[in-house]
Amino acid sequence: MKTITGILDDYALMTDGVHKGRYGAKIDGIPYPVTKRVDAFLVRFQKGVKVDVTIQDNNGVEWIDKIVKANPSAKSAASVQTPEDIARERDAYNARAADEARNQERKIAEMERITAKVEKQKAAAEAEKLKAAGFGTPTAAPNGNGNPVCAECPKVMVESIRGRVCAVLGVPCNQISKERCQVEIEVEKREKKISPQEKPKETCTSPKSPVEIQPTQLVPAHPIQNPANFNSDEISLIKSTVARNCTDTEFKLLMYLSAQYGLDPIRRQIWAVKYGDAPASIFTGRDGFLEIAHRSGVFDGMESGIKKEGDEIIGWAKVYRKDMTHAFYVEVYLKEYTTGKNLWLSKPRIMIQKVAESSALRRAFSVSGLYCPEEMPEQVGA
Repeated sequence: MKTITGILDDYALMTDGVHKGRYGAKIDGIPYPVTKRVDAFLVRFQKGVKVDVTIQDNNGVEWIDKIVKANPSAKSAASVQTPEDIARERDAYNARAADEARNQERKIAEMERITAKVEKQKAAAEAEKLKAAGFGTPTAAPNGNGNPVCAECPKVMVESIRGRVCAVLGVPCNQISKERCQVEIEVEKREKKISPQEKPKETCTSPKSPVEIQPTQLVPAHPIQNPANFNSDEISLIKSTVARNCTDTEFKLLMYLSAQYGLDPIRRQIWAVKYGDAPASIFTGRDGFLEIAHRSGVFDGMESGIKKEGDEIIGWAKVYRKDMTHAFYVEVYLKEYTTGKNLWLSKPRIMIQKVAESSALRRAFSVSGLYCPEEMPEQVGA
């Protein structure tokens, strides 16, 4: 048995021989296995400290039987980094970081290239599909603004991923779009006969200085009839389908709101629900409110979604208007609307989001007397 003093350079698990799996220590560059009682405490020592080591000879193999700190502040020359070492490490780190950044840039560029290629292939496939389905690509002399004009009607055509499409209808020219164009042309002719003094004016109500605007009248794809123009068969159809058990007064209100907001009861864009002797409730869907918004000419998009605050599930929606600087924002809480059954049980997030969207659209476009059924589930048995 002998005692030496040296620097603890390193310690690690031994990977071979009879001492495999046990810690060994390197003192002044010489490795020694350690006994079990030293094994448990060896990892507590800091590398590079000066230690006193008791070494025991066991059948010609020297073991460390005891190890204690001699002077923790004394470190081996190998454990002290010079400024040059620090600079080399810093340069090596910076080089690795630069390589990783270049690799990342190459990956991003490759992904963008692949994405652009896939989009181009999709566009080509879509164009071939439309061509095979009989959609033409109208060509005619350009109008005053340099845009091509539809060969079938005086509508302006614009370029899109689907080729040239009607700037108003957003579809290639075919028999259906030609019929819709003819309807719009007739409406435009009638509107031109109205003097500008007779057209109502609207004023922007945003916090900024008001700007006087002229409302844009968009014609729906399926023009809505005036209630007085429905024939007797159509009136009977409406009463038997979307206005069951309604009184004459309630039916007149339904038809008035239908004409007021341009919603077609025959296409079930607007309907009435009546239970017993209670007054009838008149509804439209979320898509009905969107129809009103699009036709206003000032709808500038909508955002909506779901969020959680603690245990609360909240639906939210934000509606933008082109003539206002601030959006209309609405939040609705699931617990205030859910019935806990039917779709409210299986799809609660979708239902509460529809409530938020409908409420925001109604506020943004001053719709009165109309609600979506999700907002009043107790009246429709939802």
